Amino acid sequence: MGFAGVKSYWELTKPRIVFLLVYTSLISYLLASKIYEKEILASTLLVSMVAITAGSAGCDAVTSYIDRNIDMVMKRTRHRPLPSGRIVPPENGLHFGLALLSLAALLSLLINTAAFLVMTLGILDNVIIYSYWLKRKNPLNIIFGGVSGGMPAVFGWVSATGGKIDLFSILLGAVVVAWIPNHIWNLALYHRKDYVAVGVPMLPIVVNEKTAVRCTASTVPILFLLTLLLGVIGDFGLIYWVASIGFGIIILVGNIYAIFKPTPKNLWSMFKLSSPYLVVVFTAMLIDAFFKI
Repeated sequence: MGFAGVKSYWELTKPRIVFLLVYTSLISYLLASKIYEKEILASTLLVSMVAITAGSAGCDAVTSYIDRNIDMVMKRTRHRPLPSGRIVPPENGLHFGLALLSLAALLSLLINTAAFLVMTLGILDNVIIYSYWLKRKNPLNIIFGGVSGGMPAVFGWVSATGGKIDLFSILLGAVVVAWIPNHIWNLALYHRKDYVAVGVPMLPIVVNEKTAVRCTASTVPILFLLTLLLGVIGDFGLIYWVASIGFGIIILVGNIYAIFKPTPKNLWSMFKLSSPYLVVVFTAMLIDAFFKI
């Protein structure tokens, strides 16, 4: 396999998504170690990060196989490795994804039982419940499918604590889950014609644009409140509050503005603006936990 082949398999895993999920897991691991005063063991940290990387990448590869027929039609996705024919036969992509998921399951089992269960739940939710079952049938598909997005944060926590799950770890995952609808629905609104063409009933597609934009914007206060609650329970200081409230207000105002002017440019801006939100919030938590002001 040459460089082009390696590059195609790399793209199949959607590395930017993987990076974000692994980052939330890493920060969660470090936060848990700090809060519970656990020694950060390099071996456990490495195994947990390899596991979550393999799990996230494996899910993306398998769901890309499931979605290959609709990806072939959508302008936004037709150049991906499977629909473009860069990985042939497409079953090779599926086998690659399943191998990664098997590795993720094995490594998580080596960490502890809770880590294995969290990993399994995330995989089942993303691959079976969302991609295979609900994505093409239910307008609220991303609400149920978004649960898998919060699992890496919980996974990092249970990996560091020996399997302990508390309210704070659940909130970490909930913040990610609450972020997903606004991010994805703004993208779906911008690429509305693509989703209509393939018959994927995302919420912004099955209702009129005005209602869709309002539904999308309505998720921001939920995200904002969860972020504030996380700050209170975590007893964070100035760094966290400035970052979370400041960025939260910007996104809230931007989404309200989009309600009144739902132009493609504004919808795309909201999608791009929300992209770094989790990185900012999780980074602020980490800095605050170790260098509290």
